[in-house]
Amino acid sequence: MPTILINGEAEDYDHWREFFDAGEARRDEHGVRASHVFRGTDVPNEFAIIMECDDLDEMRALSTHPDQIQAEEDAGVDPETTRAFVLDEVTE
Repeated sequence: MPTILINGEAEDYDHWREFFDAGEARRDEHGVRASHVFRGTDVPNEFAIIMECDDLDEMRALSTHPDQIQAEEDAGVDPETTRAFVLDEVTE
């Protein structure tokens, strides 16, 4: 199962979190099975999200969907700070 790590910064974490929580149905529609959200301790408006999804192509479709892009903008996400990583679990 693909795992995505997203790290970024918002203008206001609490405002961003409201938007993130409101997007649960959209994430479910694109096969996201689990989301774990973290907040920066040194930079309180920094966030990290670990998401497990069924299909990497669906996750990519979500990240480029106009509604998702608009939601991120409305949530105050700074696109200059946002990075995403696709991860595979190592079981050795």
